[in-house]
Amino acid sequence: MTKVCNHCGKRRGSRRCPALGGEICSRCCGENRLVRIACPQACVHLDRNEKFQRDRQHSRYRAAWIKINADLFDRMEDFYFFINLERLLCSAIEEHGRATDAETLSALGYAHTELSPIELIVVPPSSLARRLMDELGPMDIDPADRERIREGFTRLQKIIELLHEPDNPRAFLQGFFAHMEELDIPRSDEEEPSGLILTPDDLY
Repeated sequence: MTKVCNHCGKRRGSRRCPALGGEICSRCCGENRLVRIACPQACVHLDRNEKFQRDRQHSRYRAAWIKINADLFDRMEDFYFFINLERLLCSAIEEHGRATDAETLSALGYAHTELSPIELIVVPPSSLARRLMDELGPMDIDPADRERIREGFTRLQKIIELLHEPDNPRAFLQGFFAHMEELDIPRSDEEEPSGLILTPDDLY
């Protein structure tokens, strides 16, 4: 007897989903994995498919990174400042848990508005936006650094928009985490990275 997908209830279930306790079709698995379905790390489909997607999206992320940030290659202080913003975002997402590109874009937009020197009316922050603001720390940031952070968040928003895929709500995040895993990123309290020293050439 053909088993129906436990998620959509329409298509044929083609693989076992430990999170749903039954069968799931490949489409529902791909579109909802780590988004609407709390996939356990032990799921064989999660490991295999996430590795495939991260490998695929990594090259796209790198190309988008270079397109948006080419002007930083001759400004090493700003280059490393942006890298540390990537670290901050990475930490916020990991602490928050499951997230989508749209949620990440929204959280960056909220933080960008909160850091504005002009008091603006904003919608209540999402849990990811709150986590991102917590990572930034106290709001008594030097005005010049506030603008640098806002500019960096705008750059990240542009990368998200470039990597948007209608059928993959985590295209940016998959490329982003592959990028972060590949590079030995310096912490904000370190003068330079331990191990591999990142330079602009590493992004080509």
